[in-house]
Amino acid sequence: MLRQEKRRAARAKAAEMDQELEAMVLGNGSWAAAAVATNATLNSKRKDRDSLSGAPLPKGNKKTRVFGQSDDSDEGSDQEEANNVDDDFGGLDFTIDTAGAADETLAEKADEQESELSDTSSESEYGDDEDTNQRQSPEADEETDRPAKRSAWVDEDEEQDVVNLRGALRAKVKMAPKEYRVEGAELQRRLRNEFEAACPTPAWAQVTVPVTGRDADGPAEGSPEDLFRTAQNLLKSERAGVQVDPKNYKPIRVSQVGRLPRKDRDFIELQFHPSAHILMAAYRMPTIHLFDVDGTRNTEIQKIKLPGLYTEAAVFTPSGSEILAFHNNEPWFYHYDIATARATKCTSPGYRALDGSLELPRLTASGERLAVRGRHTRVGILHAPSRMLTKTLTLNQRAVDLQWSPDGQHLLTLDASGKAYVWDVRMYRCTHTFKDEGGFQATKLAVSADGQYCAIGSRSGIVNVYNFADTMKVANPKPVYTMDNITTAISDLRFNHDAKFLAANSNLTENSLRLINVPARAVVCGWPHKASGHRQVVSSAFSHDSRYMVHYSQTGYVLCDVMPGY
Repeated sequence: MLRQEKRRAARAKAAEMDQELEAMVLGNGSWAAAAVATNATLNSKRKDRDSLSGAPLPKGNKKTRVFGQSDDSDEGSDQEEANNVDDDFGGLDFTIDTAGAADETLAEKADEQESELSDTSSESEYGDDEDTNQRQSPEADEETDRPAKRSAWVDEDEEQDVVNLRGALRAKVKMAPKEYRVEGAELQRRLRNEFEAACPTPAWAQVTVPVTGRDADGPAEGSPEDLFRTAQNLLKSERAGVQVDPKNYKPIRVSQVGRLPRKDRDFIELQFHPSAHILMAAYRMPTIHLFDVDGTRNTEIQKIKLPGLYTEAAVFTPSGSEILAFHNNEPWFYHYDIATARATKCTSPGYRALDGSLELPRLTASGERLAVRGRHTRVGILHAPSRMLTKTLTLNQRAVDLQWSPDGQHLLTLDASGKAYVWDVRMYRCTHTFKDEGGFQATKLAVSADGQYCAIGSRSGIVNVYNFADTMKVANPKPVYTMDNITTAISDLRFNHDAKFLAANSNLTENSLRLINVPARAVVCGWPHKASGHRQVVSSAFSHDSRYMVHYSQTGYVLCDVMPGY
């Protein structure tokens, strides 16, 4: 009986201790406090168990015990009852030492957790230390020491920019923890180093074969790798390096573009589209023809009828979407939109200042200004988009031809005495004059699209070719080439797009068309042949890429030739 009562008392006391322990854990809410309380409770339980079993555990024994497992001892039922007290803790693992040892262990764990949290916050704020070390490694210094590539374009304002580095995306470009601002150029350098470190130059793109046998004055004579190291020669256009022998070079006749009514063969205007092989043919009828020139069929794609206008001049706008058609004796002209097939009559009271005539229309390369000759000694300058007259220039003599400079800032007017005037349209003043050498009566003026050459044709058939830069500075420039193969008045002068060829023609005699090779300073020999059908050529034109050259003669046919090398 006494033994059973002791067992009941021990069980009741153990249950009471469990409740106290649970209340203590829930009340404190801290793992460390619960562990300390548990250690104190276990010490009290040890004393109770020692009193029941009569075999106390040795004091100060630093031993790891796992609660929930029974000890292998044969001390009887009292020892088993005492060991059953450990089952009430659910098999939790604790290191039983003195209370001071438990406190030290908990303090060490708390310090470790705090250090881990501080390391994590420092990494998120200042970036990874390994990345910083990698940027400051010798390998990164070698990448930085490489010769810098020259930029194609430099923005001076970027050097004055200051960038904020507080954002998360720019945290990795920091070089110091307390660096919050950096200049724009320095930020570019750091980002470039980051990219080159992540994406280095591949092995196949690194030049390892030494270049040998290169002569500065001759072609490359090195290893086969030298020939395929660059594609510059393959990407070059054939016409950029075309070599012309004036004795052997001849345009090739391919086909006829079309035939126009013979009764109106006394005048014709030929012009190619600025960006396509579309030929415009205008003559003294209220009709303009458009042909698709391909060298074989040359199909007529459109016939434009302009009511009440007998066309004597027509030009494409630089965009190629519009056509301007003029008549010499009318103070108005037609504006035709090719896309909508709509013709608009353009007139203004200011046109009366030109004495009721709009002749020799000349557009700038940008299409901003339009110059026209008046009936007497006046030249009008129009704002092309609005068709409004902005200025009227008065000359000493009637102009025989007009041409714009390639930049559209200067207008050149040529009179019959061979004197040319250079007008600055920004101030509407004559800033320079020059005289054609020889003093012959001038008839035509031509300026190359690249601004390299200027040509003047005369009534005696002489054609002088000048450097355009000299004509803008010298009063009596010397021609770089003079052609005297024609004996009648020059009626047409045309440069091709790269100024390698100049077509000169006189419509007064047969077989008076000449093709001048300007760089070689010579006329193409044996062309055109007498049996080629050119006869009296009225007008000629080059396509925008100089692939085709067309002529209209008084036979009524428009003939098409192919330019070799283009």
